Amino acid sequence: MDLRATLSKAGFLVVACSTKAMAWSTLKSGHFNLAVLDIQLPDGNGIDLLKKMKEDPELMSIPTILLTTEVEVQSRIKGFASGADRYIGKPYDRDFLARVAREMCHMIDPAAPPVSRREVIGKKILVVDDSVTFAHAAAQQLRRDRHEVVLAHSGEEALALLAVESFACVLLDLTLPGISGIETCQRLRQLPNGRDVLVLAVTASDAPSLRQDIMGAGFDDVALKTPTLELLQVRVRSLLFARRSGQESPRALLAHSAISDPNLEVAALAPQLDRH
Repeated sequence: MDLRATLSKAGFLVVACSTKAMAWSTLKSGHFNLAVLDIQLPDGNGIDLLKKMKEDPELMSIPTILLTTEVEVQSRIKGFASGADRYIGKPYDRDFLARVAREMCHMIDPAAPPVSRREVIGKKILVVDDSVTFAHAAAQQLRRDRHEVVLAHSGEEALALLAVESFACVLLDLTLPGISGIETCQRLRQLPNGRDVLVLAVTASDAPSLRQDIMGAGFDDVALKTPTLELLQVRVRSLLFARRSGQESPRALLAHSAISDPNLEVAALAPQLDRH
């Protein structure tokens, strides 16, 4: 009911199905521009339904959004491997879901507010941290800039996700269970879609000795873990803005300076953002 209301409000004609069997019958009996599939269905699995769609010549080209909880990383990986176009975690933001659906169907929203040149919003970001509390708090802060945020809790999970989908930016904790953040970044840079992604090291230590390891691993920048998550939000904005504007990568700047006080970083970044 909630999905039907959300998508109807966005301008879609919606047919809601509560089971896998009903969905298959409905898909075969009509023409659809978009399918939104939950992973858990009373009579089966949404990924199995997606696989069946991709094997059918009449249904294989329908764009598909998969829905599941954020913690189901393996389901997300299987979904993309099965041909899903987008993946949205639950609980989902209604406005974000509607915007993604409209974009996938190439629908333009005339009521959408104009975007300022200095805003960098709506990117897909991967947050990798074994602290569930910090990861969710960081995700909530980044979503204020309308980013789509995906969570992983180990380097292995992050690399598995990066192997099947692309991200504009990765926030990577240096201290992780299993392989470290340093090694994760090194392996990430070897992936076909990992060479150009922005990677931000997140650490609780400001020891200057970390700089060489961070630079050698291929990070673009570093941010300190602090209770003030606005600082992390500003750092991500700065990285994305620099990439869009063709400015020099912060990676080069780090080569000439030690990790600085986060309060000083914000003071230095604010004028740059205001000029644009």
